[in-house]
Amino acid sequence: MCVHDPFDDPVMGSVTFDAKVNEWEFCIAIADKEVRGNIVPENHHRPLEEQGLNEIRESVAWIRDNEPSIRQYITTEMFEGWLSGWYDEEIDVVTTPEGFREAISLSGFSVLEDRVTSLLYYDDGGLFGGHSIVLSVGAGGRYEYPPNIWG
Repeated sequence: MCVHDPFDDPVMGSVTFDAKVNEWEFCIAIADKEVRGNIVPENHHRPLEEQGLNEIRESVAWIRDNEPSIRQYITTEMFEGWLSGWYDEEIDVVTTPEGFREAISLSGFSVLEDRVTSLLYYDDGGLFGGHSIVLSVGAGGRYEYPPNIWG
C-alpha cells in the first residue's frame, strides 16, 4: 500500500491520495459549484511533485478558467443531434442552444497520466436520459475528440 501525505495547492486546494484507487483527489469551485477532480499519476508510488505537478496545475487551471467555453463547445457539437434525436416536446423544456448549454454542468474530471490530457464528465441535465457527456481535452485546450454520451 502506498501512502502519500495530503498537501494544499494554490489551484487545486486540498489534494489527498486515495490508496484504494491509487489516484489523487481534490475539489475546486467551477461555475459556482464544487467539482471533484482526480489525478491519475504515471506512477502511484512516487510523490506527485515528482510527476509534473506544474503541468497538472496548468491543466486544472485551464479547465477552471475556460469552463463556460467548454460548455459552449459541447453545445455547438451536440445541440442539433439532441434536438433531432432526443428532444421530446411533451417533457423537454429546453428548446434553444442557450438552454442546452445552461442545462449541462461539469460534474467531475480526471487529469490523466500524461498530465496534459483530461477527461471531463458533464451531467446531461436530463437531456440524454441521465447519461453523462464525456469530453477529452488535451494540452492548451485542444479538443481531442467530439463529446460523447456515456453511461
